[in-house]
Amino acid sequence: MAATLKQVHRRRGQVGFLFILPLLVYFLIFQLAPILISFFISFTSWNGRSLTFDFIGFKNYIAIFTNRILYPNFWKSLGTTFKYMLITVPLSIVLATFVAAILNSKIKGERFFKTAFYIPAVTAGTAISAIWLFLLDPTIGAVGFINKTFGLHINLLGKTNTALFTLGIMAVWGGLGYNVLIILSAMKNINPQLYEACEVDGGGFFRQFFHVTIPGIMPTLYFMIITSVIGSLQAFDQMYLMTGGGPEGSTTTFMLTVYKTMFEYEEAGVASAMSYFLFFIIIAITIIQSKIVPQGYQTELQRGGDRPVKEVNEEVSKIGRKDDFVPTLLVIKSEESSAERLQELLEKRKRENKRKIILHKVGVIFKYVILTLLAFAFIFPYLWLISNSFKEPAAIFSAEQFSLIPRDVNGKFKLVFSNYKNAIEHLNLGQVFLNTLIVCGVNTAVNLFLNALAGYAFARLKFKGRDFTFRVMILSIMIPGTIMTIPNLLICRLLKIDDTLLVLILPFIMSVYNVFLMRQQFYNLPDELEEAAILDGAGPFKIFFKISLPLVTPMMVVLGITTFMWNYNNFLWTLVAIQSPENFTLARSLGDLVSAGGSNPSMYPIMLAGSVLVSLPLVIIFFALQKYIVGGLSSGAVKG
Repeated sequence: MAATLKQVHRRRGQVGFLFILPLLVYFLIFQLAPILISFFISFTSWNGRSLTFDFIGFKNYIAIFTNRILYPNFWKSLGTTFKYMLITVPLSIVLATFVAAILNSKIKGERFFKTAFYIPAVTAGTAISAIWLFLLDPTIGAVGFINKTFGLHINLLGKTNTALFTLGIMAVWGGLGYNVLIILSAMKNINPQLYEACEVDGGGFFRQFFHVTIPGIMPTLYFMIITSVIGSLQAFDQMYLMTGGGPEGSTTTFMLTVYKTMFEYEEAGVASAMSYFLFFIIIAITIIQSKIVPQGYQTELQRGGDRPVKEVNEEVSKIGRKDDFVPTLLVIKSEESSAERLQELLEKRKRENKRKIILHKVGVIFKYVILTLLAFAFIFPYLWLISNSFKEPAAIFSAEQFSLIPRDVNGKFKLVFSNYKNAIEHLNLGQVFLNTLIVCGVNTAVNLFLNALAGYAFARLKFKGRDFTFRVMILSIMIPGTIMTIPNLLICRLLKIDDTLLVLILPFIMSVYNVFLMRQQFYNLPDELEEAAILDGAGPFKIFFKISLPLVTPMMVVLGITTFMWNYNNFLWTLVAIQSPENFTLARSLGDLVSAGGSNPSMYPIMLAGSVLVSLPLVIIFFALQKYIVGGLSSGAVKG
């Protein structure tokens, strides 16, 4: 029997290598090779087009650090990026934690508020740019109405002291819903007994929040801080589409500088050196964060605090779960207290409970006011977008008219459909929608299957080099995409798939991050199920397809949805990899329209209608599969 089991495990190990083989091929071609190629290019004077590479040593690195004449925006854009990071990361994490804490306090309407906050996360990034470009227009948008009404001259995107902050607020608005769901799911995983123990120990809401909730969700916060920092350091879309880096370079981020260096100035070697410099910055920040931010799950009560948690839990079990506003029974011995003293104590307890009830009601009202105002701030831009997309151009350009109901210039209700007709023609909607459907459909289907295979192998099958391979691949997640953009373009040209739909598919056919998530799901499955199947003679393939895969269906659904959405919203890669309009996707086609609208307001009616058309498929998917998205994100929360 021992020999048989050894043979079984050896065969399973051989199959494990077969399971990760597609991932290895993908990783070598579109992850590891680009990293090495980009590193080599950073030591050359390659212009991005020629077939020769002139090795020049460290000259590119020296030039970007010292030559302020050739590269005047390098240090300025780096400073701008750090300012943007300092605006977005603390604000988004703090606000998301605050909102999640409110939602976690048994608020009615939790599902409505979560939906309202999450809608921007499923809206095309180019559409979000269009929405805010119109809202913030100083002459005809919502800001234009305020300027006209109060005689002001607000121009948030047109002034150097407000443009970057405005884009930062936009980023927080767009990502808040996702952050809230992740943090909320982490809060729900905290043991309720810790709150009860803290309450018995005299802790109110704020003590519970800072000494139980925050330490309990610290692993999630740590993970989100790292990903938020990496994301903010690679900010590009809104800057490119809405401001072009202006005014006066105040919104020129590091990524935008890299893009211009590569594709406008044709200095691929310098752009690669800049990308690697960003990579080293990310590594340094991650190391610093790991030293500063506590990562473990340890509350004050668990550390010993005022009283050991075991002792407090015993007291909780004796008292039981009691109503916060029902006084505990006062047992007072007659020989120690008079009737007057007893009455005095009861009156005092009544006053205390009355005060608690009043404070509780005020707190509930305050929570609903905050949530309602935030929900309105999230929903209003969409109502404004839809309303104006049905208005005639003259009504859109009228700053005097402010209405969420489509009206003409005379104030009469009127629906105009010509904007949508023009948008369909301008976007070439039929062709680009088909292209998008092909790219997203193929990438999603292949991603799910291959990522699940690799995740299962890393979690359940033992083979040589498994742990080392997994660690190397996980480390690659920290590498910024800018490093791989230029080499992947070169690889696609060598494969002769550039400027085709394949260039949008092959580089994204797998995802190391999704492999990590799938591995976590398979790792948490009970061992008994597989052991029983092995004893029944089932092989690795049968166990994978018949037993393990069905058990992780919720995560498969949410990864399928998020993968589809990511490919749907992929703008930067389509911008650099596709030149032929017949191969455009919805994100690229709308991006060109938004970029045109930024410099030509007469395009606003078409831009608004186009934004509705492009966003509609994702919104429909979200509402149809909302239960799976929220449930999948909750089950995938990072735990300590």
